[in-house]
Amino acid sequence: MDKNKKRPTVDELNDVVTVKETAEFLGVTTRIISGLVSKSKIKSFKIGGKRLILKQDILEMIGYSEELAVEQNALTEQAKAMQEAEERNTGPRPRFLWLRRKADQRWEPKK
Repeated sequence: MDKNKKRPTVDELNDVVTVKETAEFLGVTTRIISGLVSKSKIKSFKIGGKRLILKQDILEMIGYSEELAVEQNALTEQAKAMQEAEERNTGPRPRFLWLRRKADQRWEPKK
């Protein structure tokens, strides 16, 4: 799986997906999904030689609930708002502050 490729969200997932699409959604390989299918951990069916899985079965397997997702999104938005407010008040937080201080001390002109 390509590490730079963005994984699909729950809303972007079709109602019926292939093994490859399931693997991309969960961030695992198709081999792992095939193993879960063969062990009956994920319900699936075949049409025309293609193994298909229902979105509902995937979400059920990972313990996804719509209420939990809504609550998590609300918390994420709240955290973003708090961070933006803090940045407006104090400016952006410098990274590696201790390293910058050390560099400033080292490169200070001698008197």
